Amino acid sequence: MKQIITIASHKGGVGKTTTALNLAYSMSRLRAPVLVVDTDVQGALGIAGNIKKKNQLGIMDLIMGRATPLEAVTYTRDGQMAMLGMGN
Repeated sequence: MKQIITIASHKGGVGKTTTALNLAYSMSRLRAPVLVVDTDVQGALGIAGNIKKKNQLGIMDLIMGRATPLEAVTYTRDGQMAMLGMGN
């Protein structure tokens, strides 16, 4: 059964990114397929997850039709967790 878990708050600096990454990592270690979606324009997930790349594609590229989901999603080195950020 697929589940969607949302971590949200209007206030910055309360641990949303840390909570989301730790929860996602824990689920991926249990071999659950995980996609973390970050809609923060500051790109905190990419920085914290060590996946920030120059010219990284993201959600805005999907919305604008400049990328496919497969092009915009980035995987961790072990391939257990997928991340989709805002892009550059």
